[in-house]
Amino acid sequence: MREEESPETPWRPDGVTHPVAADTRPFAVDASSDPGLYELAPVALVCLDEPGCVLAANQATAHQLGRTVAYMCGRPFVTMVAQRDRRRLFSHLARVAGGEHCELDLTMEMVHGTELPVTLVSKPVFDRDGRFLCSSNAVLDVSRRQQAESTLRQAKERLDHIAHHDALTGLPNRYLFDDRLTRALARCRRHGWLGALVFVDIDRFKFFNDSYGHDVGDAVLIEAATRLAMSVREQDTVCRYSGDEFLVILENVTSRADVEAIVAKLRDEFARPLYGLTERPLQLTASFGATLFDKSVRDADAIIKQADMAMYEVKQDSRDGIGYFSRQLAAEGERRRLLEADLRIAASETSQLRLEFQPQVDARTRLACGCEALLRWDHPSQGLIQPGEFIGLAEHASLSGVLTRWVLREACLRARRWLDGGRDFGRVAVNVSPRDLAGSGLVESVDSALEASGLPPNRLEVEVTESSVMHHPLEARRALRELNARGVRIALDDFGTGYSSLRCLQDYCFDRIKIDRSFVAELGDGAGADAIVEAMVSMARSLGIEVVAEGVETPRQVRHLRRHGVNLMQGFLFSRPLADEAFAVFSSPGTAG
Repeated sequence: MREEESPETPWRPDGVTHPVAADTRPFAVDASSDPGLYELAPVALVCLDEPGCVLAANQATAHQLGRTVAYMCGRPFVTMVAQRDRRRLFSHLARVAGGEHCELDLTMEMVHGTELPVTLVSKPVFDRDGRFLCSSNAVLDVSRRQQAESTLRQAKERLDHIAHHDALTGLPNRYLFDDRLTRALARCRRHGWLGALVFVDIDRFKFFNDSYGHDVGDAVLIEAATRLAMSVREQDTVCRYSGDEFLVILENVTSRADVEAIVAKLRDEFARPLYGLTERPLQLTASFGATLFDKSVRDADAIIKQADMAMYEVKQDSRDGIGYFSRQLAAEGERRRLLEADLRIAASETSQLRLEFQPQVDARTRLACGCEALLRWDHPSQGLIQPGEFIGLAEHASLSGVLTRWVLREACLRARRWLDGGRDFGRVAVNVSPRDLAGSGLVESVDSALEASGLPPNRLEVEVTESSVMHHPLEARRALRELNARGVRIALDDFGTGYSSLRCLQDYCFDRIKIDRSFVAELGDGAGADAIVEAMVSMARSLGIEVVAEGVETPRQVRHLRRHGVNLMQGFLFSRPLADEAFAVFSSPGTAG
């Protein structure tokens, strides 16, 4: 209360236990106001003398603190305050007695042992001579405010966690990972540590997702995250980077041998069978790519690319392995990057692309009964690029669909011209990549090629590999059935190299299987290839499926194949891949072999 608002006769306490007249209480009530305003005020008001004893309190104070006014008057206010705040209250009251207007956050002890957070707003009251009389205090209940602040704080923490962590696995996401990696590189420079970044990609994850459903796919991701997180040290970081890819930061390692030991442990832990999700345990594997960094490294993006490059090499090779970044790998990666850029140009302009056709021959007559269309890339400066190099690159660069559409169209146009020229070539086969089979445009591409060329559908054969079918079972079944309904022939390439050949033959509408060249090469060597080929032929015959052997290079292989009942063959013994005109001549009666 300002001094000019003091009553005519200032109140002077003559004893802490005596009641105080309502019209002289030292609160901010104007002399002309209703004298009951103090008692009716909705805010808890309490008057304390210099030692801190209660001189007066209103009914709001009694209601708020759970004590009667009679009980509080004359008692030290500090006895109603939590023990931990009492020293702070004494200091606060001393400041008020010195003339300060102060606020203090306190915890009051309630009658039944509960606590109430309050803010004590204090103002000193002086007489006309400037002597301290008492302190006027408002006791504000801030429990709701604190609860609201706590709720808001928790919400902010939750939002922060959501923004920086993966919702499915709970691991740091790529945004938090970027910060963690930047900090790890900084600590590496500061302390001279050696560190490593490991790129982890789950093998055949799409197969799990498509075959067993997204619930199983999610469970596989959660289990993978758990295994990785449990296998690293406390100072290391595991994050889910995207999809089925994880990144692991290894800090403060002493040598490459340390990194190799940790990565080997990650791989072993990852490879344990996963029980309980399906009828049979799932066997998880992953491809690991690692790169080391020291105090000279500052570019976080470069580190990620190096680890990704090492992982990609493992993925291209055999999967389920560990690769390490090297200068040689960087050079190969740069060449691959430049080659990919050139392949994009070739795929868009197509002037560098051409087809060759390898005959498929009936060994009994030595006449062509079909051919396989093979894509060739004549690079303007590097010459002929081998298919083994650019086909995988096209898959990785998402160019396989463009190339497949071109091959289908060109093969069908050439075949139509052969028919128009009176050449009975059998049928032309076109290889379809796993990405093509998984996508939604294969059937449309085939329809477009057939319509543009006018080639009868039964003159076209689409070749798919067992691995692509098993990795994309739902899409493969849909696409192959639609093609079969149109009259297009379906062949299973590289038969015998997968894990579920019998299931493939049972579930899909194949017209022909092609025995992989690895079995053909071992015929007659006593390595069991003859027994395997015989079993393949028997299986195919029981299902009414034709058999073609590929990679035939010697008369001895021909004899063994014919002994097992295989008469349709493809290989260098009969012919290398031929240009359009050369194959037309080869397929003419009396010119084969």
